[in-house]
Amino acid sequence: MLNDEALWRGYSRVYDEVLKVIPYRNLLLDVVEHAQAKDGLRVLDACCGTFNLLWALQEQRLRCHVTGLDYSDAMLEKATRKLPKYDGQAELVKANLDEPVGSWGVTGPFDRIIFNNSLCLLNDPAQALQKAAALAADNARLVMSTPRPNPNIQELLDEHLQLSEGNGLTREEAMQQLMPRLQPLLKYNEMLFARYGDNYHLPSESQLRHWFKNSGWRILDIDLAYAGQNWLVTAVQEPQA
Repeated sequence: MLNDEALWRGYSRVYDEVLKVIPYRNLLLDVVEHAQAKDGLRVLDACCGTFNLLWALQEQRLRCHVTGLDYSDAMLEKATRKLPKYDGQAELVKANLDEPVGSWGVTGPFDRIIFNNSLCLLNDPAQALQKAAALAADNARLVMSTPRPNPNIQELLDEHLQLSEGNGLTREEAMQQLMPRLQPLLKYNEMLFARYGDNYHLPSESQLRHWFKNSGWRILDIDLAYAGQNWLVTAVQEPQA
């Protein structure tokens, strides 16, 4: 992962504005749905950022035991403020997921493992999946959402505006409300895509399947999410030989 605390500090200041984007909220809800989360399960949110997964779990009234991992102190500081708002158990651990899994500071087993918009920011996504498998409980379920090649912000905006109309706003009103919040986010996304925007980190379906080959996970489903801009993969732990 890009070791640039100044970038992550700036990104953390504006990142939660993405919760104003309806397709992003729906992405979080899709992740929780595909994870088949249930009360009491141990959930690992890998590269949790500001821990927005807690929002989706709370929306679904799910009281899990959630552990969030992230390497940025600024992101973790923002995430800490959300812990008291969650009705389940939640904790945060500083960890660099590019390092060996033994250095992550957590022990399994975890029943559910989530990578949401995070594998693309790691040096080697395939290795990260292998590391996560070492922390998985028997029959654990993994849900991973990650950008597809050539993500198109216009598709995201169009879906947000369409859904906003269903909530009683005109497209013009919705755009006026959204763009001042979205523009700072776009600046940081451009910086990250400049570093991680290659064909390996923004995978085709064949590259995506290559990530999972010999990873310890068996793909159940590959779907689209986030206005079609992301892959949404559901996988289960492969039985140990």
